[in-house]
Amino acid sequence: MLISQLKIFGFRNIETASLNTNKRVNVFYGKNGSGKTSILEALFFLSRAKSFRTSKKGELLRDGSSLLAVSADLQQHLETHKLGIGLEGKGTTKLKLDGEVVTKLSQASILFPTQLITPESFDIFWSSPKARRSFFDFGLFHVEHEFQNEWNVYSKILKQTNALLRRGGVNQKELLYWYRGLVESANKIDHFRELFLEEHFSKAIKELALELEHNEKTDLLKNLLMRYKKKRLNKKYLTIVC
Repeated sequence: MLISQLKIFGFRNIETASLNTNKRVNVFYGKNGSGKTSILEALFFLSRAKSFRTSKKGELLRDGSSLLAVSADLQQHLETHKLGIGLEGKGTTKLKLDGEVVTKLSQASILFPTQLITPESFDIFWSSPKARRSFFDFGLFHVEHEFQNEWNVYSKILKQTNALLRRGGVNQKELLYWYRGLVESANKIDHFRELFLEEHFSKAIKELALELEHNEKTDLLKNLLMRYKKKRLNKKYLTIVC
């Protein structure tokens, strides 16, 4: 995927901007407060319909403006697409792909995936398992199309199961039926995550080690061991609920 042109209007401190990008690497530099981070935030907003700096969309609007817009010309697999997003002062967001309004953010995310890397991004190796699962799931969403379908199935079954538990007085056979579906779907998701580690993440680390082959710190990567650790189910707990 390549962004050939980026246009920004009324976003943060940017009144209007039009940028033609380089095919390889683009570096933004300038004085503090000149809008470097705002450009990156605008790109993130175009892909995710949210900011990585605030949960209040109204803060993205330039002072005195009631509308913002971000659009990009995307080149992918010899095809050109135009993706745009607008935000009105009332908080209404509208996403367009090739001139047509789209209602599912996933249509934009698949075409224009973004990954924010900050010093805190490396906390994924030291923080909770939940953070690592989220990292894997983001990657799977873009490389394994079947994962999204299975994740939707899992979410629906989990929602149904939780609703039954909250209701109380549930029929044990009915609950067992949903539990079996939940376990089956969870196992499929677990398999996807394990494949992602083996086929994508580990491969990327090995390629990085080759690129740094003559670097004095390459040994740190050569001795790096990654493995997928599965969480064991509590059989006693499963026996009780069934």
